[in-house]
Amino acid sequence: MKAPIELPQVVILVDRPINPRSITGDKKIADSKLEWTIKNSTTVLHNGEGKTVTQSLIDALPNRNIPSKF
Repeated sequence: MKAPIELPQVVILVDRPINPRSITGDKKIADSKLEWTIKNSTTVLHNGEGKTVTQSLIDALPNRNIPSKF
């Protein structure tokens, strides 16, 4: 039987004018799934799976600070 394990979330503040090319997360358990969400208050702007939030998604964000969670 597999049981879900939730590790602490990481919150990253994306400063749109000086953002990186990409944001990369890492997973602690090999068989786990790494998901990310970019929100503007309660509205989800982008979400996905995998280790990287690409530059094209970051470039599409509004020009202000936006919290992102892994």
